[in-house]
Amino acid sequence: IQKNHSNPTPRIGGLALFIAIIAAYFSAHPERQVIFSHLILAGVPAFFFGFLEDCTKKVSVRKRLLATMLSGVIGYILTGFSLTELNIPLVDDLLSVPILSIAFTAFAVAGIANAINIIDGAHGLASGMVAIALIGLSAIAYTVGDLNLAYVGFALAAAVIGFFLVNWPFGRLFLGDGGSYFLGFSLAWTAVLLVERNSSVSSFAAFLICIYP
Repeated sequence: IQKNHSNPTPRIGGLALFIAIIAAYFSAHPERQVIFSHLILAGVPAFFFGFLEDCTKKVSVRKRLLATMLSGVIGYILTGFSLTELNIPLVDDLLSVPILSIAFTAFAVAGIANAINIIDGAHGLASGMVAIALIGLSAIAYTVGDLNLAYVGFALAAAVIGFFLVNWPFGRLFLGDGGSYFLGFSLAWTAVLLVERNSSVSSFAAFLICIYP
C-alpha cells in the first residue's frame, strides 16, 4: 500500500546492487576486501529472503524480519562487533551483557532494514535517503581516520546513486524487498562498524544519521 506508481514496475533492483557490491569487493584493497566480505556474507539472509519474496510473494513478514535479524547476528559472528553503549544510563549497563548487546544490535539492524523497505515504493526516496546517510557516515569515518571504512561506505553510496538514477524520477526500477533489506542492513552495519571501530564516534549520533534524512 506504500507504493504510488501506477504501472507494473520491476522490483529486482536489489540484485543489481548486490552484484555491484561484489564487484567493489574484487576491485578493493585487501584490507577493504575484509570489510566488504563481512558485509556481503552477513547480508545474504536479508537479501535472499527479500529477493525470494520479490519473486514468489510467498515469504512471510516474520521470516523476513528474522532474516534481517540473522544478518545482524552473522555480522557479529564475523566481526565480533555489537553495540555496547548508547550513552544512555541503565541501557549501557544492559548492553554490557554480551547476549543483550548482540540481541539489541540484531534488533537495531533489522529495524533500519525494514524502515528502508517501507519507503521503497516512492521514486528516489529510499535510495536517496540511504545515499545521503552513507555519505554522512563515510565522511565521519574519513574525519576520524578510518579510511578503509570510509572507502567502503563511499563505494556503497556510489552503487546506490547508480540505482537512484534509474529509480528517479520515472521509477523504472525499484529495490524490492531483497534490495531494500540488503541496503538497510548495509547502512545499519556501516553505522555499527563506525562506532565500534572508532571509540570517539557516538553510537547515538551514527544511528541518528541513518534515520534523520
